[in-house]
Amino acid sequence: MRRWICTILYLVLCAYLALPVSADGYTVSIPAEEKIAGGGTVTIPVTVSGGNYNAVDMRFTFDPAKLVYASSSLSSDKITVTQGAIRVRLYGAVQTSGTTAFSLTFQLPAGKTEDSEVKIVARDAYVDNSAHALGNDAPIATVTNKKTKIIVDGYSVTLPSGFKGSATAYPGKDYTFSKPSGSKEYTVFATVNGKTVTCKKNGDGTYTIEAKYITGPIVITARESLVTPGTGGNNNHFVPGSGGTTGSTTAGTTVTSKAGYKQLWVQPYVELDNATVFLIAVSGTPKSGQTYAYNGDPMYFTEKYRSSGAVFGENVYLYLQIVKGGEPLLETDVAGRITAVKGISPAIETDMDMDGSGKVDTKDAKLVYNVYNAMYWDFDDLPMASFLEADTNQDGVVNIKDADVVVDGRSAQ
Repeated sequence: MRRWICTILYLVLCAYLALPVSADGYTVSIPAEEKIAGGGTVTIPVTVSGGNYNAVDMRFTFDPAKLVYASSSLSSDKITVTQGAIRVRLYGAVQTSGTTAFSLTFQLPAGKTEDSEVKIVARDAYVDNSAHALGNDAPIATVTNKKTKIIVDGYSVTLPSGFKGSATAYPGKDYTFSKPSGSKEYTVFATVNGKTVTCKKNGDGTYTIEAKYITGPIVITARESLVTPGTGGNNNHFVPGSGGTTGSTTAGTTVTSKAGYKQLWVQPYVELDNATVFLIAVSGTPKSGQTYAYNGDPMYFTEKYRSSGAVFGENVYLYLQIVKGGEPLLETDVAGRITAVKGISPAIETDMDMDGSGKVDTKDAKLVYNVYNAMYWDFDDLPMASFLEADTNQDGVVNIKDADVVVDGRSAQ
């Protein structure tokens, strides 16, 4: 029995002695913590100290569900990436002790906001110099910090050329940025997680995206406005929440548009509590296979304004935007958001069958009345098409007159 125990201890000792030992003074470290903005990247420097060196052989691990390898400061022949692991083998010119040997760059997977880690595998961190090439295998370096915690801290912001602002926006906080200096006006909007959000124009050359929209990486787009401020038939803007939706009195604004439309109307359509639903209308003929879109969404086509006395006087494309009280909706901004896209517009019917029952009755009148009385707060409560159908007397707004038209069974005025 004693002989067996001695044999086991001997084998353990031999195995221990066979392991490479740490070089005198060679140490390897990575930062304890780095921050990354959602949609952005983070770079981790790897530092080697303890003397000049020629050779590095290291292995790193990470969770590929939370982090994606993006690039390295090394050429591709010196790095091998597999699922959740990176192998670095660097041989050649003398490297200076105490400096960054190389760096690894990572990014978050789309839609991910979880913290994660990048680790050095301590027993796979070899460093050596050319003086030892004939004598010994490269020894294991001492890893003084083997783990970098990657903290997700805000979301990346991509700004247009010339615009200024932080590269990171933070959840729960408004994000403000500024246009280039000068007198030029811009149409500015942003996309977050692929959806268009409002950029509030502050009147001092800055724009703000409200905290409620800061839910992912932000891409801000800007272009010079297509309409000269102050020349619009609606005097360039309305301030929501002030009432007064009595009917359109404007002939619209003539626009030179790359999208191809010729006339633009922007006017209050129906008042909500501390908000206004604005009607956006354009007239024109898009190219074959195309239609007009607002912020990328196809506008609605209708023939119902063809009849005598109708506000627009010809076939038009329509869209609605809800704007909070106190926030102006600039005609210049609207013009820049309208583009020509491939596709066909959904149609707004010319009849007054609001509920789709197949007949026009008091229920349809009630639906119009509810629109006028702000019973529906957004287009989830009532689809935009139904809002647009509620203008039954074709004057470009929704008020009590529209409900009367349905009740009386009259045609458009």
